[in-house]
Amino acid sequence: MERGRGSLKDCSFDCNYKSGCGITRINVVPIGGDGSGQINIMFVGRDPGNNENIQKVPFVGDAGKFIRMTINAVFGENGEDKVFITNLVKCHTENNIGPNELDVKHCAGNLRREIARVRPAVVVALGETVSSYFIGRFLPTPIKMKSIVGKRYIVKYSINKVDEWKMIILPCYHPSPRNIQYYSQIRDVVKDAKRISEISQVTRI
Repeated sequence: MERGRGSLKDCSFDCNYKSGCGITRINVVPIGGDGSGQINIMFVGRDPGNNENIQKVPFVGDAGKFIRMTINAVFGENGEDKVFITNLVKCHTENNIGPNELDVKHCAGNLRREIARVRPAVVVALGETVSSYFIGRFLPTPIKMKSIVGKRYIVKYSINKVDEWKMIILPCYHPSPRNIQYYSQIRDVVKDAKRISEISQVTRI
């Protein structure tokens, strides 16, 4: 399967990266998601890294490669092509500092369009920023990943307040090499996502 199939153009994104999101820089472009969504799971990272910005594909740096490898190990050969992997913010932030609240606000509509397109039963939220975006409003701040990894959070999602369904959010440690001590727990979260997805294929959550 061709990498980068879930491009911004494919998703009909309305990208505001030229009008106030704060990430506008030369040689930085918005990067959409990747994968078919055949398996109704989304993996959501924080923002593209430098490797992603160069290759124009999400999850191709060290952290992304580990997640792709783990997905393939759990879901079988080419599993990464059957789920949908994307980022909360679509542009690489300078020096990997990460997006601020305004950046997320400007870009969140693009993720919402992807969610509407994929209709996931499960979202694996990679790292503190993404977990906060999906479930932070229900938890004391700041979020402590240790206290939420391994738990399931149900959130309602709707399209135009008409088509509504429930998604299970699985907070997960960010797969950075700096978090290598958590890699076994990351694998456990991916396995849990698979179990939930298999149930939801029969009965919509």
